[in-house]
Amino acid sequence: MDAFFKLDEDGNITFNEGVVYNIPVVKSIIRRDRGGVIKGDNDGRKKYLAKLELCYVWFLVNVNSPGVRDGLSGKDLSEKAISYLNLPDGWEPDELVDEFHKLYKEYHGGIVIKTIKQLIKSVKIISNTNDIILERLEEFTKGDDTSLDTIANINKAQEQLVSIADKVPDLVKKLNDANSEYNNQEEDFGKAMGNVDIVSSMIPGK
Repeated sequence: MDAFFKLDEDGNITFNEGVVYNIPVVKSIIRRDRGGVIKGDNDGRKKYLAKLELCYVWFLVNVNSPGVRDGLSGKDLSEKAISYLNLPDGWEPDELVDEFHKLYKEYHGGIVIKTIKQLIKSVKIISNTNDIILERLEEFTKGDDTSLDTIANINKAQEQLVSIADKVPDLVKKLNDANSEYNNQEEDFGKAMGNVDIVSSMIPGK
């Protein structure tokens, strides 16, 4: 469940203002945004930069984030978030953003969330492993070498591909089940939620 953010059908990040804007660290992030950084908010009244900084945290943590869904983490995930949100050149998370990140990560860390993230990483690992084996198999079959060692290597690579293929359906089923459970929790919890603010519509280039 996520009382802070939602992702609507159009892929827009939305806030539950009644919850998010009453968090002390979020208030600090909003108050310091004096404008002049993001186009269309010269005086800071629209709080575009502050909202993008909050969305940056969502992007790092939430299981519906494109970066998390791609199995990214650490620096790669942070860079994708900055690029996706079109944050200003040279922008980096500071202490306030890090504080909100820690708070949101602790909140958004239930067993269903952790299971989804683990399964996504497993699928990513399998995909990468599959690519490596295919590259190796292509190398083995490029030349005219028909030695026993080459044939053995080809057979081994093919067996590894079959083994990986056998694991995929079970992983996909588990991921789908976990996603369904998460969506059910979101739907139930969302009935108690009201005030939301569409944010990504003001992201330059989005």
